[in-house]
Amino acid sequence: MSTDAGHLRFPLVQSGGPLRRWLRHQLGALLGWLSPARTRQLRAGSPDTPLRPSDYWRLAALLAERARDGASPSLSPIHRLFWRSDAAAGFQQREAGWRYQRFAQQFAPRLLPVLRAAMQDSGCRRLIEIGPGTGEVLDHLARSFDHCEVLIGVEVNPALVAVHAARGPDPRIQLHHGDGLELARQHGGPGTAYFSHGGVLEYFDRDTLRAWFAWVAGHSAPAVVALIEPIAPGQDPERDQGSPTFGVEHSYSHAYAALAREAGLQIEFLAVERWRESPWLLMVARCGGPA
Repeated sequence: MSTDAGHLRFPLVQSGGPLRRWLRHQLGALLGWLSPARTRQLRAGSPDTPLRPSDYWRLAALLAERARDGASPSLSPIHRLFWRSDAAAGFQQREAGWRYQRFAQQFAPRLLPVLRAAMQDSGCRRLIEIGPGTGEVLDHLARSFDHCEVLIGVEVNPALVAVHAARGPDPRIQLHHGDGLELARQHGGPGTAYFSHGGVLEYFDRDTLRAWFAWVAGHSAPAVVALIEPIAPGQDPERDQGSPTFGVEHSYSHAYAALAREAGLQIEFLAVERWRESPWLLMVARCGGPA
């Protein structure tokens, strides 16, 4: 999501000039000082009430604070807190149309044939999309992959689950609300393809993502992992090893191929596509043989 985030304002996108951003961070820091208990809840990603308008100022300040500290500890609680919010649900619904067109016209023709072949070779008949949002891409996968017995969407935002369910998707599609990687563990297993699109895994920190890849290789084989994720300009997906933060949202530009190989997955396809001058990584990896 990072590369298209100019439409968002708070708390993830630090738009405007340096003075405007500085004033925003100072106001957020002042609000944090005035209500330290609320700020502690936001820092942990677990407020006891829904986000308030003033929370976006506090979150902007916390995000800037963590970025100055080198993203330590993880920025992920702040990112997940935002993507569970009503503001994020509204953004996803507004942007759904052109995001789907980008997938269907540019990404799908390159990725889906490789994903289909890897799933068939591995005997995968279940597909889980992590972070399907409003569900247009998952619906596309259901139309394209008639060999799938079940397709599962695991989405952190409950409002988006409701939007997709109200559309009456393919009866093979199941929708669940909660943490994407944790739900993928619960509903996955041997014979599963795991898929993410449009900027999802970029919001999980490196240790969490490394542990998930290790789980796929150790407990879900045979399995396939396919992803379409933004990466930092200049990153070499074949050689780079780290997970630096990048972009206006300070999300993570993971070395996805390195993490997959470290866990024991074999890379079937790795390519970089450009959309509006921003690089996107397309990857298909697999582990294990036929189920």
